[in-house]
Order: sequence, then C-alpha cells, then structure tokens
Amino acid sequence: GRVVNLPAAEAVQLVNFTNRGLDLLVRKLGKSKKLWPRVLVLHEWFLLIGHEPDAQLCTTMMMICYNHGKWLRSLNLYDWMKGTKQFGGSGLEANVFTYTTAVRAATKAGLPDRAIQIWHECEAARCEPDSFLVSAVVTAYIKAGSPALALNTFQRTRGGMEPSTQLYNQAMRAAIEGTAVIPLKTVHVRIAVLLSLDMRNLYVYLTDMFRRCYVCIQMDSVSAL
Repeated sequence: GRVVNLPAAEAVQLVNFTNRGLDLLVRKLGKSKKLWPRVLVLHEWFLLIGHEPDAQLCTTMMMICYNHGKWLRSLNLYDWMKGTKQFGGSGLEANVFTYTTAVRAATKAGLPDRAIQIWHECEAARCEPDSFLVSAVVTAYIKAGSPALALNTFQRTRGGMEPSTQLYNQAMRAAIEGTAVIPLKTVHVRIAVLLSLDMRNLYVYLTDMFRRCYVCIQMDSVSAL
C-alpha cells in the first residue's frame, strides 16, 4: 500500500486530542481490510508524541487485530497494556472487553493455556465477567483438553449473568467431551434457555449425545422456571 508519513513528534501539538476521538478514528480504520494495519502504526505514533491511550482505545486496537486474524498482535497489545510503566508497559486497568478479546486471541493462536492464564488474571483483578468472557474461557478449557474445568467454570459463574446461546452451547459441548455418562442436569439447562438456543446447534449436540451414548437423558432433570 501507499506509504503514509506521519508528522514528527516535535511538530504535533496536542489540541483536542482525546482518546474518545481517537477511538472513533481507529474503529473506522479497523473496518477496512487495506487500512487497518495503520492502527498499529498509530499506536506507535501515539507513544512517540507522548499521548497515552486509555483502556478503551487499547481494547479497540486489540479487537481490530483479532478481527483481522492477527491474534498474536492482539496478545502483544494486551501484554503492553497490562505491563508496568517501569518496564515499558502502560499500566492500564483491563476491563471485561479487554479480557474477552485476549482470551479469544490466545485460543485462536493455539495457546489455550495462555488464555486460561489470562482468565486467572481477570479473576485476580476481580473483574466481573459476562457471558461472552465465560464462553471464551469455556472454549479455552475445551481446547486445552479440560472439559471438566470448562463445566466447573460455567457452573461457578452462570448465576451472576444473563444466559446466552453461545455460552450454553459451549457448556453442552464441554459435557459431550467430558465423562462417559452425563445427565442433562449437569449443565442445569432451564426450559426457557432451551427454547432460546440456536435450534440447529442444539439438534447437532443432542444428536451427537444420543449417537455416542454419552448422555443419560432424564426428563425430570430439566428444571422448570
């Protein structure tokens, strides 16, 4: 692509130069397959001119790298964001969107153990997870060959969040790949949640359960509202 020469650091005056405005700019660049790499150039330029991105802007840059298949770049931004200023990091406090993107990026990069480590960092920071983060963590545990821990994470966290199709699908997948015989009550699927699931995915999972004889269906184990 065409080379773009950014102004030298000493030629820039920080007037009305807000992270909110920069976040909007970065999001627009991130939508373009040709222009999105400039987001990384801008990040380096921000540092050169002495501007410190906030957590939202850093997370947006992480998401853009993830969406364009640059998972390790996304993880590098996470590490920079979490690093202390003493060692060249930003020292920023990650939010639930940051952790979700980092966990997904690590899993996509074939590093499920790193994804699980990031989840532990999230818990240590007492960041309240949502269904998207927990779903990403459950996926990471499955990829790491630990379906029991995936189910444990689901059961431990599900009470504090709204149910989602993706999360329950992943929990059912963990149940399928777990022990030899698993009652349906193991994943505590309520009737209302069953009705909200993507029926195509639900059919695939249940068919696999019957075919492999992994699940003992007990009608009275499906909880009523």
